[in-house]
Amino acid sequence: MDLLNIFEMILLSSLIGSVIVLMILIIKGLFRNKLNATFHYYLWLILLIKLIIPVGPQTPLNITNLYDHLYVQNTTNENPQINSSNQLEAPQLDNSTSLSNPQTSNIGAIINVINSPFKNQDTFEKVFCFIWLFGIVLFMGILIVGHRKLRKIVSISTKNISINHREILYKCMKAMDIKTKVELSYSSKISSPSLCGLIKPKILIPVTVATNISDEEFKYIIIHELIHLKSKDIFINWVTTLLSVIYWFNPILIFGFHKMKQDCEFSCDGQAISYLNEGENLKYGNAIIRVLELASSSNRLIGTTSMVMKKSEIKRRIVMISKYKKVNIKNIILGTIIVVIIGGLGIALNTTKSVVKTSMDITKEFGRNFYGVDALKIVDYKKMLIAMDNLGLRIGEGVTVIEANKTAEDNYNKTLKSFDKNIQPLMTKTGYDATVANRFNTLSSEVCDKGNYTLQLTDIILEKNLYGEKEDKAGYHYEAKLKFTSTNGKVDRTDTSKGYIGLLKENGQWKVSINQWDTYPKLFKEILINRF
Repeated sequence: MDLLNIFEMILLSSLIGSVIVLMILIIKGLFRNKLNATFHYYLWLILLIKLIIPVGPQTPLNITNLYDHLYVQNTTNENPQINSSNQLEAPQLDNSTSLSNPQTSNIGAIINVINSPFKNQDTFEKVFCFIWLFGIVLFMGILIVGHRKLRKIVSISTKNISINHREILYKCMKAMDIKTKVELSYSSKISSPSLCGLIKPKILIPVTVATNISDEEFKYIIIHELIHLKSKDIFINWVTTLLSVIYWFNPILIFGFHKMKQDCEFSCDGQAISYLNEGENLKYGNAIIRVLELASSSNRLIGTTSMVMKKSEIKRRIVMISKYKKVNIKNIILGTIIVVIIGGLGIALNTTKSVVKTSMDITKEFGRNFYGVDALKIVDYKKMLIAMDNLGLRIGEGVTVIEANKTAEDNYNKTLKSFDKNIQPLMTKTGYDATVANRFNTLSSEVCDKGNYTLQLTDIILEKNLYGEKEDKAGYHYEAKLKFTSTNGKVDRTDTSKGYIGLLKENGQWKVSINQWDTYPKLFKEILINRF
């Protein structure tokens, strides 16, 4: 999978993620007071899972099915009606060479019109892909700087301010059955109590908060941060942060991540109150207000779960804390149903490529594989030549000349077929056998080996499909843009090749049955002068 394919999947995944964000926001609005805060938070986990694993089973809701359908519709207009027999016929081309010896016949005038708006589609994709990568690099830089800032704050923080604080921490950990070692650190560089550290968790307390609150208020702060630890919120926060870097271009997703962090704090409040005695929820709310009063600002460090983020959110949190009710069975059932529904839709919406790729997809993939030659492929070609030199059999010991020649020929063909296997899955058996018999599957490698080049297909421009959209056969005239690079990397040559690729459907999948050259690259003729 090349970079452009990854970029395409990211775009489609971003679209699916946007749909899921909108569904979650609608559900949250409809069941605002009927769902527990924890359920509100867990709904967002469906979004994270879907963005991490965008693929899924084949369903009618596959985004790529719609994408491919629209793409094909725009790149193929009215085509000439051809006899829909299963035998694909190739148009006669002057001075052309066929790789599969097709039966040729006149099929009418060929429409030589290329859909110009889509000529530069690959160029636009490359530009947007570059912009996307630039954004990732930029935000990754910001992320690294922020993480280094956090590490510096932790390294210069004070470890011991109050013995009572340490005892409160141990008592809370025991009551909450937390066995992970947790450190207490105090710093004047932070504004809100926070949890940080995936492997070695630490609770960071602002010095102004630590020296101006009671032991009881400190207990509420510790319980809040320990809930984050139990819920693996640091890990989830890092996942969300990295996804924000990848999907930085989508404001809907960024807004969804922001709402998720808000719901994380609401969920944490609800779970923290469940460890308190009846009536202590108001004291817990007052502790949050006290922390807000002592906080100099509301900045949030990268890689932490901040107890207080924005003053505008405190009012809603206090209201929810004051109206806290324990979860009942109705809330659990309703929340489970909603999670299952959204989760099911999330599975149905996926970026899995359709099982049947379009004829245009197969044509382009075949072109890349057929023409492309890298350094490893040249090494394989040299190995194949050595193996072919060793195919001769000694006559004797009961082996006749005919038997020896037959065995040598079989081995020869077997060795040819072992080379460049990446085109075999894309071709019909007869098409591939003809390609091997004519040694056209090794032609590009032979040129590159003798001329000390590597070869890359930079673009392939397809004309209109010569057959109807619903036919079981397809045919494209093409122009291939080629780039030859010398093995020392100092000399580049551009060239073109023209031809025709015909396809048939086998078991519902498109296969190349004809690969017919119209114009060979000039460099082929220069290097293999005796062949042309």
